[in-house]
Amino acid sequence: MKPLSTVEDTNFIKICKVDAVQFLDINVEEGTSDSCVVLPHHLRSASHTLNLLATTDFQKAIVASATGRIHHSAIGKCTTAIWNLMRQPKSSEVVTNILGCSLIYPCPTRWNSLYDSIVALMKHQNKLPEIIEKLGLTCNFNEAEVEYLQEYVEVTMPIALALDFLHSETNCFYGQLLPTLFSLKYKLQSVAANNLRYCAQILQNLTAALTKRFDEFFSLSPTENEAILASCFHPILKLR
Repeated sequence: MKPLSTVEDTNFIKICKVDAVQFLDINVEEGTSDSCVVLPHHLRSASHTLNLLATTDFQKAIVASATGRIHHSAIGKCTTAIWNLMRQPKSSEVVTNILGCSLIYPCPTRWNSLYDSIVALMKHQNKLPEIIEKLGLTCNFNEAEVEYLQEYVEVTMPIALALDFLHSETNCFYGQLLPTLFSLKYKLQSVAANNLRYCAQILQNLTAALTKRFDEFFSLSPTENEAILASCFHPILKLR
């Protein structure tokens, strides 16, 4: 690093002067001082909580249901037969020649990427046998596994859409959190009306976990008045 000259050093000191700054002691207990400084209400990350719903709560729901075996079998084949090979240039070229496009594969740190990868795979489910044959693999997806993956997409789609919306840096505001949660719960309940063969119990457990994790929001608790007021003052939402 180039040393500062005398003139540069002097200017740097002038810029860094903090004579006008005053530091105050913060009293966290109310009533201890007339000039008490109260810190803002701590806001937990809703995106992180929804991510736990799609990962931790979903795994618990799998363990509690009879679908665990087919879930691990289907996801295992996706991983070993498709996604791991997509990282190899030759295998990726084979898949691209068959589909006309490349398949994405999940990132370990983002659940959304797992959802997106399964969605992309289901778009080309009719060509899965050809892909497996061209790659020289012995395992193949049976009808039950494909049907399960379709139901997995159907059940988790509302969560994925809510996460994508809450991750937006330009169009998402705190006033939209409460409506997003109510919309998510309504969509999950709507999916339950479909005749799910494998994921009915999983969906029921996910809906219960969502209600539990965001209980204070769904019950419009006074502890969440900031979220309620933010929604009421949102120009589009208002009192709706």
